[in-house]
Amino acid sequence: MTSNKRRLVMGILLALMLILGLTQVVLADDPVIFTVTVKNSTDSAIPNVPVYYRVNGTTDWTAMGKTNGDGQATVSLPAGDYDFHAVYNETTATESGVEVPSTTAVLFTTQKTTVEVKDSSGGNPLDGVTVYYKTGYYGLVQK
Repeated sequence: MTSNKRRLVMGILLALMLILGLTQVVLADDPVIFTVTVKNSTDSAIPNVPVYYRVNGTTDWTAMGKTNGDGQATVSLPAGDYDFHAVYNETTATESGVEVPSTTAVLFTTQKTTVEVKDSSGGNPLDGVTVYYKTGYYGLVQK
């Protein structure tokens, strides 16, 4: 093959690679650092909250550890759909169907709740009443 033909073939191959986006190979299984953050209703970090993840559709949770002083726990995950779960003061929150790597973080925020107990006859506040309240907290997926 002559030098000019070789240059022409190499030029065509390079052009095809650029057109097809073959200049950089990225594997779908490259791990992504995923962060779960837990904050209270005043936007302050909550440390020492156990956080878990699982592949969406499975039943076994894997511990990510506990949140640090910034209210964050991280894990390296391959691409896929995951569920994330946090447990705070015996209350749980779950965010399901999170697509990694298009999403790399989940934020769980507690919500401040005020309860006032009143009598049924005049709507007067009652003192000395014990109220029990328990629910999940609000989850927000950050993209």
